[in-house]
Amino acid sequence: PICPAGGSFKMPKTNSSKVVAVARTKGSNRVILVLNLSGKKATVKVTAGKLAGSYVAYATGKKTKLKTTTSVVVPAKGFAIFSTK
Repeated sequence: PICPAGGSFKMPKTNSSKVVAVARTKGSNRVILVLNLSGKKATVKVTAGKLAGSYVAYATGKKTKLKTTTSVVVPAKGFAIFSTK
């Protein structure tokens, strides 16, 4: 699918029905957003597949590698963002 702002998006799978992931790719930039819709902190497995690679964690500014399947900790009713730029 195409995003209104350009690029394309996918919905990587998670192992929780209360946590969703959305990935947007535009050119060489990739952003993965993981949203926790529950009222409890969650540690979930996100299946990044072909989106695996080097990212920067938005909250900390630290470089991180997302594997094909990666565990991500997301605060209650919170989010985690990973970006290649």
